Amino acid sequence: MVLAKRYIEFPKYSLPGSIIDTSNSQLPTLMIASFYLSSEVGFYAMAGSLLTIPASVISEAVMNVFRQRANEEMDKTGNCRKYITKFVSDDVFLLCFRHAFSNDYLPDPFFILTSEKTGVLPEFMQES
Repeated sequence: MVLAKRYIEFPKYSLPGSIIDTSNSQLPTLMIASFYLSSEVGFYAMAGSLLTIPASVISEAVMNVFRQRANEEMDKTGNCRKYITKFVSDDVFLLCFRHAFSNDYLPDPFFILTSEKTGVLPEFMQES
């Protein structure tokens, strides 16, 4: 109960971002549902889920570590701007490095996630 009182303000900061993130990921599927058959929308939703699983797992892990360390920095120094700047610069560097070499040396992610035996699913994955 003590922790609930201590962190009572947390939902005020995390809930709006979570709502926007969820609506951002689900809105395209809901809009497509009004124009296509339910089976096609189901394939599209399944393809979208398959494509976002790796990124979701990695981003959730990074976000949890970032929040913890930013909170520790805030408690220790009263400001976490230096940590945020370092985190963003490291992230941008890794992103640029990944994009510079991924097209030439890494395998196609569609080939890893699907095969030609799955039928219609690869078509929806490439269109999304």
